Amino acid sequence: MRRALTVPAAYLALAVAFTWPLAAGLTTQTPGGEAWTYDGFSMVWNLWWFQRAALWLNSNPLVTDRLFAPLGANLALHTSTLWQALTALPLLAWMPPVAASNLLLIASLALCGYGAYLLALGVLGAAGPHARAAAFVAGVVYAFTTQRFMFLVLGHHNFFATQFVPFYLLYVLRASRPATSARSTARAVVLAGLFLALCLLTELSLAVMAVLVAGLYWAFASLTRRLSNRPARRGSTGSPNGVAGEGSNPLPCLQPVQTGEGRGGGSTGSLDSSIGFSVWRGAVAIVGSVALMAVMTAPYVVPTLRESFDPKYIPQYWGGAPVTSVDIAGMLVPSTLHPLFGTHDWPREWQQALTNAARFGSVNTFNIGWGVLALAMLGALAYRRARIWAGLALALIVLSWGPIAHIDGQTVFDLDGMQVAAGLPYIVLHYLPVLNGLRVPQRFGVVAVLALAMLAGYGVLWLRQRIRLSGMAAAIALAAVVALVTFEHALMPLPLSDARVPAIYAQIAAEPGDFTVMDIPLGWRSGYGPQGTENTQLQYYQTVHGKRLISGFVARTPSFLFDYFLRHPILNAIAVQESEGRLPKIDGARDRALAAELAYFYDLRYIIIHPPASAPTPYDATRQRVLDYVRDMFDIDLVEERDGLIVYRVNQSAPRTSMRIDFGAVTSSLNRGEGWGADETIDGASANWLIGTEGRLFVPLRVAGDYTLTIRAAPFSYAGRPPQTLSVRINGETIGAPLTLTDGWGEYTVVLPARVLTSGLNELVLTASKSTAPAEMLAGSTDARRLSVALDWVQVDQK
Repeated sequence: MRRALTVPAAYLALAVAFTWPLAAGLTTQTPGGEAWTYDGFSMVWNLWWFQRAALWLNSNPLVTDRLFAPLGANLALHTSTLWQALTALPLLAWMPPVAASNLLLIASLALCGYGAYLLALGVLGAAGPHARAAAFVAGVVYAFTTQRFMFLVLGHHNFFATQFVPFYLLYVLRASRPATSARSTARAVVLAGLFLALCLLTELSLAVMAVLVAGLYWAFASLTRRLSNRPARRGSTGSPNGVAGEGSNPLPCLQPVQTGEGRGGGSTGSLDSSIGFSVWRGAVAIVGSVALMAVMTAPYVVPTLRESFDPKYIPQYWGGAPVTSVDIAGMLVPSTLHPLFGTHDWPREWQQALTNAARFGSVNTFNIGWGVLALAMLGALAYRRARIWAGLALALIVLSWGPIAHIDGQTVFDLDGMQVAAGLPYIVLHYLPVLNGLRVPQRFGVVAVLALAMLAGYGVLWLRQRIRLSGMAAAIALAAVVALVTFEHALMPLPLSDARVPAIYAQIAAEPGDFTVMDIPLGWRSGYGPQGTENTQLQYYQTVHGKRLISGFVARTPSFLFDYFLRHPILNAIAVQESEGRLPKIDGARDRALAAELAYFYDLRYIIIHPPASAPTPYDATRQRVLDYVRDMFDIDLVEERDGLIVYRVNQSAPRTSMRIDFGAVTSSLNRGEGWGADETIDGASANWLIGTEGRLFVPLRVAGDYTLTIRAAPFSYAGRPPQTLSVRINGETIGAPLTLTDGWGEYTVVLPARVLTSGLNELVLTASKSTAPAEMLAGSTDARRLSVALDWVQVDQK
C-alpha cells in the first residue's frame, strides 16, 4: 500500500511545485496572467453554471439565460468541461468555484503523470525498480510539459486536464492482447469506453484525438505484426517465431538487454509487443470503446451533434489552423515564460500573438525539449518494439504542424527564385468528417507528448539496466533525470490572475429580483472572435451576483447573436467606442430615448465601469470616452467609485400596463429575437417578415395581471395561396387556437393570462403554418427568402 501511494503522492507533490504559487492562493488566484487571456475565468464560470442549472434551477446545463440577455446561449458546442463540472459539485458545497477549479487543476496534473506511469509500466514489459523508475520518468514527461502549462496560462483547462487519455490507451492495449481471457478482454473494453467517455466530457475533440491515436497505433502495430510474420531471411538473427527481438538490434553501441530485472524482477510481457497484439481484438477494443462511450455520453453527444450540423453557426472553414499550427523551429525553443530563457514581457508577447507578429506566428506552445528528445531517441534505437511509439510520435508531431509548414515564422520559402509553401498531411483531416473538427493543430502536441513519454521511458529503462545503481545513488540519478526532462518545460512561477470579486457584486446579489447588470467594457465573444472589448473576468463575477448579463463569452455562437446586439444604436455605439475610439453617427435626443427604453427593457439597474486590464487593449485609451458617453445617454446616479471601479445605479421609468412594439423600426430591435428579416416597407407599412415559420419576441411586463395581445399582420400572398395560420406561445405555453390570417393587413387579438406571465421579460413565439420563397411563386422575383407572415406592430394592454 505504501508503494502504491508513493507514486501518485510524488506526482501530486510535483504538481503543487510546478503550479506554485497556485496552492497558496486557492481562493484568490486563478492561472493565467491578465496579459494573456481570460479564458480561465470562463472555465470557472462553467462550474458555477452547471451547479446552478442542475441543482438549483432543475434546468438543462447545456443552455443558459444568464449570458447574452435576452437571447441566452446554447452551450452544446461550448467548452463546458463537463467532467470538471460534475467533479466540482461536492466541492462547491463548501468552497467557492475558483477554489474548486484550482484543486481540480492540481489533481488533474498529478493524474496525468500517474496515468502515463501506469501505461508505461504495461508498455515497457518489465518489473522491478528499473521499470518503475523508467515509468515514473515517462509520467513526468507527459504531465510536466511546456504545452500543458501554456494551455493552463491561456486558460484552456480542457487541454490541460488530459489525464484520461493514457488510461484509455492502457485498456485498449490490454484488450488487444491475444492471451487475455474473454472476461478480462470485455472488462478492459468497458474500462476503455469509460475513460474515453471521460475524455469526451472533458473536451469533445480530446476524445476524437484519443480514438485517432488508438487507431494509428492499431495500424502501426498491425503493419509491424504483418512484417514480423514474414519468413526470416537467410542469416537473420530474428527470433524463431519471426519477430525481430532485441537481439536483432543493428546498432553495435546498443547491445541487447533483457526486459527482466534479475533477482526479484522477471519479465511481465509488453502490452505493445507485435506478438502480444491481436489485430482483431485491437479493432474490437477501439470500436467497442467508441460504442460504449456514445451510449454513456448520449445526453451530451446527441444535442452537440445536432448543433454541429445546424447552418446557423458561422462556418469554420480552416478553423484558425494556419495561425494555430506548431512552428517546426519552435519545438526546441523554450517558452517565453521560462524562468531563465523567457523574456517575460507578457503584454508584448500577447499583443504579438494576437496580431500573428510573434516570432513563431503565434504563441509558441509545443516545446519537446532536448532532454526528452534525447531519451526518446535512445528508447527508439534501443528497443525495436518501441518504434511503434516512434512512428506514432512522428505522425502526431507532423499533424501538429498544421496544413502548411511553419519554420521560424515563415510559411513561404524561396527555392532558387521560386516561392514555395509546403503542404502537410493535416490538409487531409480538413476533408474528413469528425476529424475536421480538430481545428487547432497545435493540440495534437498533447497526444504526441504521450508517445514521446513512452519512448523516454524506454530510454531510461535502457540506461538503468546498463548503469546499475541502488539506494541513494539510484534516487539521485532518478532526480537528475527528472530535472533533465523538466528543465526546459518549467514555467515558474506560474502566472496568476486576481480572482477576488469586487465587493459591490455581493451587494448586487443581495438585491431581490432577476434584473440585468451592464459591465463596461461591454463585449461579446465566441471562438470566432470578439465584438467590442470582451473581458471574461466580468462574466466570472456573475458567479457571485447571479444576475443577467448583456455581454458574454461562449465558444460557439450562432451568427445572429452578434448581429442582434450590434443593430441596437446604444449597444453598438458603446462597442465601437471601446474598440475603435469613435462614435457612430448619433442622434442625441433619439439615442437618450433609446437608452431609456433599453434600461426598461432589460430592467437594467447597474452600470459598472471597470478600469483597463494590464494587457494593452484599445479600451485603455477609450475608457474615458465610453464613460462620458454612458453618463450622457443614461439617467444614472453614482453609487461608489473605488480603485478605478465606478458603479452607477440606473433610473428607470415607471412600470407600464400598455406598450406597442413597432416592427420595421430601430425601437423594436431588442424585442425582435431570432426569425425576423430586415427592416423594410411592406404594403405601405414599416414592418419585418417572419423568415421561415418561427420568430421570437421579448415583451417586458412588470405589472401582474391578464393582458390582451393584438398583432397587426399580413400573410405572404400569391395566387392559390393556402390558408396561413399563426400560433402564439408565451413562456413555453400555447395560447388558444391558431389564428387564421386573411390577405392584406389585419389585426388579431388573443388573451395572455396572468398565470403564464412573469415579471420581467416574457418570451413570445409566433409560429406560421408554412413559408414560401417569392422566387418560387412570383414571376420575375429573385427573392429566395422563405417568407410566411409580415408584422407591422404588436400591442400589449392590461385588461
